[in-house]
Amino acid sequence: MKFLLLPFCLVLCGCSATIGILTEEQIDRDYAGTIVFGQPRNTGKGITIPLRFSGGGWSRNSGICFKRSETEIDDGIITLRVFTSACTGNNVKPMMFLDQPDEGNYRIEFEDPDGKTHSLTEIVIP
Repeated sequence: MKFLLLPFCLVLCGCSATIGILTEEQIDRDYAGTIVFGQPRNTGKGITIPLRFSGGGWSRNSGICFKRSETEIDDGIITLRVFTSACTGNNVKPMMFLDQPDEGNYRIEFEDPDGKTHSLTEIVIP
């Protein structure tokens, strides 16, 4: 059914937002490739950490862009899920957001769509 909605949307109004929603999917660690974490920054509403991806499936498919990330914090572990979609022109800079975490050391784990996790790095939240 998805394959019918996409052409219908394009014919009617070229709705890039709808295309982004219809093509959104969680990616796995292999597709993400190497993930580099920037410096944590307190925005007053939480902590943002810029992300940079290299290698993986993204290097072979320029039509797929970062859409959003989800994080969960539990017992010193930050679980990161990354979502992509078709590039629509409304793309956002890759980053993760942490909603007012306590100061301290955290381990970041990447979660695949099947629930498998991969330990990535440790960060310090100031």
